[in-house]
Parts: sequence; C-alpha cells; structure tokens
Amino acid sequence: MKNLLLLIIILTSINIYPQNWLKVDSIFSVSGVTVKSFSAPEFADLNNDGNPDLIIGNLDDKADFFWNNSHDFPTTFWKDTSVLSNVYQNGQTNTNAAYPTFIDLDGDIDRDLVIGGYNGLRYYQNIGTISLPEFVAVDTIFANVNTQIGTDAQPAFVDIDDDGDLDLFMGIGESFSLDTTTFPEAGITLGFRNTGTASNPMFTLDNTLVTGIPDIGLNSYPTFVDLDNDEDFDLVFGRDLQTLVYYRNTGTKQNPIWTANTTTFSGVETSSYWKNPTFSDLDYDGDFDLIYGTDDGVLYVYRNIGTVSAPSFQLYSDYFKIIKLDGGSATVSLADFDNDGDNDLLSGTWLGKFVYFKNDGTSTKPNFKVTTTAFSNLTVNSYSSPVFVDIDKDLDYDIVSGALSGQVFLYINNNGTFTQNATMFSGIDVGWMSIPSFADLDNDGDLDLLVGGETGSETKYYTNDGNNVFTVNTTAFSGVTFPSYGRPILSDFDNDDDYDLTIGDA
Repeated sequence: MKNLLLLIIILTSINIYPQNWLKVDSIFSVSGVTVKSFSAPEFADLNNDGNPDLIIGNLDDKADFFWNNSHDFPTTFWKDTSVLSNVYQNGQTNTNAAYPTFIDLDGDIDRDLVIGGYNGLRYYQNIGTISLPEFVAVDTIFANVNTQIGTDAQPAFVDIDDDGDLDLFMGIGESFSLDTTTFPEAGITLGFRNTGTASNPMFTLDNTLVTGIPDIGLNSYPTFVDLDNDEDFDLVFGRDLQTLVYYRNTGTKQNPIWTANTTTFSGVETSSYWKNPTFSDLDYDGDFDLIYGTDDGVLYVYRNIGTVSAPSFQLYSDYFKIIKLDGGSATVSLADFDNDGDNDLLSGTWLGKFVYFKNDGTSTKPNFKVTTTAFSNLTVNSYSSPVFVDIDKDLDYDIVSGALSGQVFLYINNNGTFTQNATMFSGIDVGWMSIPSFADLDNDGDLDLLVGGETGSETKYYTNDGNNVFTVNTTAFSGVTFPSYGRPILSDFDNDDDYDLTIGDA
C-alpha cells in the first residue's frame, strides 16, 4: 500500500536505486499528442514521408512539434523538441507560440515556419532540406505588416490571385489594447497582396482582397482550403462559442466571390471557445478532414464522411483523446480499486469532486476511462486531493481527501457505499490547501498521516496510535523545510525498506 500515490507503479516494476525515468505521454494521451491551453493545430509533411506532421500553437509558452509515426488511421505521433530548438534557443523573448503555420515562403520547395502572436508575425526560414528541416529567424519580411495587425492576429497564406506567389490574410483578434486607432478592430480580416515574388515576397495591405468578407466576431480564425474540389480556394472561419463559418468561392481562382454556406458545418459543436480550424487528410481517403483547437487545449477531429466535392463532417472523438479534467488542478492516487489486478486512478479537481478512471487495460499497458462510481457525487467543495487508502483495514479502499479549506475529509467504503466519517480527522486543519499522504512511518503496523498546506510551515505530521487516533508529531520532519502549496509523497524510492519523502512544489 506504500506506493499507492506514485505514477511509477503503472510504468515500471520496482527498480534498484537510482532509477531512470522516461516520460510516457501515451499513458494519458493515446495518440502521443499532448496539448496546452488555447491550442492552434497545423499539419504539414516536414520530412517528406507522405504523412502529415503536426505543430500546435498555444498561449502558454512554446509551440510544440510532433512527428507522424505511420501512414495508418488512426496514427500516433511523437514529440520532438529539436525541430523548434532554434526558435526558442534564447528563451521566449521576441518569439511567439500562438499561431504557427508551415508554408514555402522563399520558393525553395521546403517548408518555412511563420508564427503569429503577441510579437506580430515571426518568420523562420528553413535552411535545411525537404526531409530534414532547420529553422533560423529572419525578421525583415513582416516588418511593415506587423505595424498594422495588432498583437493577436492569425495568419493564413494562400495564392488568392493565382499569380504564383503566396498572399497573406490576417484574422484580427483581441489585441492588448482597445484603441482601434493603434490596432485594428477585432473580428475583421485584413488582406495583404504579395507585390514581390514567390522567392522574395513583399506584402502590401490591399483591402480589395477582403471584399465580401465580414466582421466575424471578437476573434477571427481564417483558413483556406478547396472543400468543393473546383480548383479554387474556399474560406473557413473559426469563431468563439459558435459553429464555423464557411464561404465557397463561387468566382474564379483569380477573382474570388465569397458565398456563404450554412449547411456544411451545421453539425459542428457550438459550446467550445477558441475554435481554431485547419484541414488535413488524416484518414488518407483523399478528402479533407477538419481539426480545430480549443481554449482548454483539446483537439476536435471531424472526419469527412462525404466526398471530395461534397463534404460531410462527423465527429471522431477518439483520434486525439486525452485523459483530462475539466477545470484542471488534477491530483493522482493509484490503486486496484476494482480488484482486477491493475491500478485504477483517482483524481481531484478544483471543483472539489472525485473523478475515477477505471483501468480497462492491464497492469503494464493501462487504458484509463472515466467511470461513474458511488463516490462520483461526493465533494469537498474546492480543490480536492483524494487518495485511496484502507483506513479501517477491512480490505477495501476508503477515500481521504484534502481541500481548499485546509481540513481533511474521510469517506468510508461499506461494500461499495461511501459514508462520510466526520470525526476521525476533525481536529486536523492546516489552514488552506490540505494535501494528505499516508505511510506507516513509525513501522508499528498502522498508517500515519502527513498533510501539506498552502503555507509550508503549516505542513503537519500525525502519528496513528493503532486505533485511528491521530496526534500531531513535531519532531519527525524537524529537519525539512516544506514549500508553500507543497504536495508531499512518502514512498520507498531507494528500495531500502524505509520511507523517503518527495515534495511537489507550486
């Protein structure tokens, strides 16, 4: 029972100290793709193997790149930090992460990288090859454009006038200023015609390019794609808390006429914020599928189950499925709760609930699924940190949880029914943000309790007298300085038959 709280249980067998750790994203993200808040996906074949690779922008820190593993559906991806190492080699000063796109901006056949965001547009030329990219910063091409687009503009490149070079459309978002004399109005789209060449572009503001394109709302997320297979580019907008907006080009390749189509994307959900769309043939059937990011990072995939000229989009929720909690503040407790020989997962949330993930896989290849249980409706109001523990020694798992209040809550498992015991830990209060951890630290056959708190000095250790009467002990950890918002875990890390201490630190 000592190791109930350690993720190592599901990843490795017991090792002799020291241990080597390998981050395994596929445990909670089957595709291998991990996401951050406000995700912005883009696909491109960067190694010329016929498979679309993936870059994901975000509003947190750095964009992330993932190689596509195979020409199968559904495929898996692996994260490669080296691809963008030059972009962020000096930290994040004067870089962006929000809106990445791969396009051939210098006419040499390989893909270059442009990332939009707070610092305008940043251009990274690919000085590598079509199979082995290497990106270096070039800050001259968008110097003029950046003075006109604000701090939250998303780029979309397309040869809209069919003259052999790429033009630029900028969807305008909510810049960090409400002064529209300095920044353009959120929701509009600006057009910049390439007045240079395919290998030496020069982008000049040209409002005629956006004739017929309306203000889309607070944030404009444009992308161009030939959805009706008529050899010209159509226009799709993502929006906040609404479905996508689709304009067919009913004109020509040289002179587009934008005609609204309200049916093609009528089945797309309308509840998520920050719909940031892109298109790629993910299932290798010759037509475009829809992928978009959201404010909580989750990627939505809609497969085209229609045809190449008459698309029909159906949600495919398993492609980038991620084990993720609404609202965040996830915690981890692992135990074989259903007694089937593998470890299941219990997590807390900032809403105070207990979320149970049943392991439908095996002890070495877990497959976690959210499952309703008898304790699904229990709550400690805010910031729960539940752990599985057999506190009453009846061979089933009870739940002990910390909470924002600083108290410790106990729910006794009686043959699958959970009842709160309000007396056992009634005298425990660490102020705020309690985080419990159990271990038989004094080796007397019962479980003692260590509780982390918002303030490091409030972290407290309680010894168990054998009858679940807990008394504060001020000496056992007298040599430890606990951090604020500490998350202590007791476990035998070095496999020498005593408990070691690991502390998570906010």
